[in-house]
Amino acid sequence: ANNKMKVIDDNLASIEKEYSATKEELEKDIKELKLNMSVN
Repeated sequence: ANNKMKVIDDNLASIEKEYSATKEELEKDIKELKLNMSVN
């Protein structure tokens, strides 16, 4: 049973890493969009 928990923890860790990377990308895109909008 412990082994299963470790697999789940590893999966969660990699999901969190992907999520935070995606989130940073999105936040960068949003900032650029806002800049473009304020220029227009």
